[in-house]
Amino acid sequence: MGYAVGNKVGRQNYDADYQTGRVAGQNDGIANKFTDNGQQSVGYQDGYVNGQRLGTQFYNNAKTEGAADGTKTGEAGRAPADLNGQPQGYQDGYTSAYAAGKASYDTDYQTGRTTGQTDGTANKHTDNSNQSAGYQDGYVNGQRLGEQFYNNAKTEGVTDGTKAGEAGQVPADLNGQPQGYQVGYTSAYEVGKAGYDTDYQTGQAAGQSAGESNQVPADLKDQSQGYQDGYTSAYETGKAAMIPTTKMVR
Repeated sequence: MGYAVGNKVGRQNYDADYQTGRVAGQNDGIANKFTDNGQQSVGYQDGYVNGQRLGTQFYNNAKTEGAADGTKTGEAGRAPADLNGQPQGYQDGYTSAYAAGKASYDTDYQTGRTTGQTDGTANKHTDNSNQSAGYQDGYVNGQRLGEQFYNNAKTEGVTDGTKAGEAGQVPADLNGQPQGYQVGYTSAYEVGKAGYDTDYQTGQAAGQSAGESNQVPADLKDQSQGYQDGYTSAYETGKAAMIPTTKMVR
């Protein structure tokens, strides 16, 4: 009778300690830690081992989920999520995975930015749909900067090309100039030179007529460079044609 009573009491104590240990073990497992229970009862120790195993499973599952979310967020270049209220496993998985994902994003961003800027400067675009989010974001930013450089260089080239063409000058050597400058200069020079040539012919006709008529040269200050050059050249030619040839008497 005494044995039965004692056994019952002992079992009750074991079960109570087991539950207490199980709760403590599960809490430690969820937090990814371990507590030395060498001084605790057998029931407590057994419960702790079982509870920690369950808690560790929960921790690992949460960590896997956090790692997936952290990687996704980091590789997208987004700000990290607020982890308050998330279990320890999720926080641990998210934090380390986010750091790795964001580092990858940043590296790809710089690579894409360099390529985009090079393409923008050359006034072209490359399909990056198969590249990472970081690369694509960097490319867009870099190309925008490159396009600004291209447009500024093109504007400068247009100004210089127009000036050279309208002055009837030989076109400049564009080797070493950026693509934008070359494109702007070339097209503007052609237009300017065409205008010069047209004005030159108009001025040439007027100058020839004035010279052959022995008129006083016209005031050309308001005329274009092409007109002035054509007029001046033809006027002297026309005037020279009007000088009579004198025969020498022996």
